[in-house]
Amino acid sequence: HRRPWQTLLRGQGAVQWRRAGLSCGLWLGLSGLNIGLLALAAGDRYQFPSSAWGEWVAALPWALVIATISGFTTSLAYGYTLQGLGLLIRHPQRLAIALGVMGGLLALPRGIHEASLLWVVMAAFNSWFSAWLVLRSYGMELFLGLHTANTLVNVWIVGHGESDSPWLLPTLLTLQPDAALWPGALTYGLRCGLFAGVMLTTQRHPPQHQEPA
Repeated sequence: HRRPWQTLLRGQGAVQWRRAGLSCGLWLGLSGLNIGLLALAAGDRYQFPSSAWGEWVAALPWALVIATISGFTTSLAYGYTLQGLGLLIRHPQRLAIALGVMGGLLALPRGIHEASLLWVVMAAFNSWFSAWLVLRSYGMELFLGLHTANTLVNVWIVGHGESDSPWLLPTLLTLQPDAALWPGALTYGLRCGLFAGVMLTTQRHPPQHQEPA
């Protein structure tokens, strides 16, 4: 690579850490609102695990470490991938679409196993949105904040069962195995739209004519 590691987060200029922190907070807020609305719509969607309240609170430092490490490693790897593919696909929208297709293809085995086309569509949308967000904001800061917050939610707030969680931390809630997938998929799309709308419209003086991160 032979370039400073920060260029994997932002191709040009200083990394905007404040934007990363704001995006993390915004996604946590949207996720909390989403969990509350889904719980009100379907009272049996979540259950409270048997873990003691003290155990859950004590797990917070570990959850923050896991979320931070996951956010940084994923962002650096994703930034490297985007920069590499950007040399082959110069058009930003085509690059985002290509990554969306790749995400959908990678999710095919799980989608077939679970007989869920929606799972494949969600994976494709997530890959496309992630790439579009990075290219639209000219950096990885929003992706970093979103991914860090999302990891924190998944490892500390809403668990999906021990078989799906490599961290085995106590969570506040557990998603029922038979919970419908489509409500979460719908609200995820809405959250992405709100997140992008808020963070991109508050972006000051977006850079012009520079290579995306």
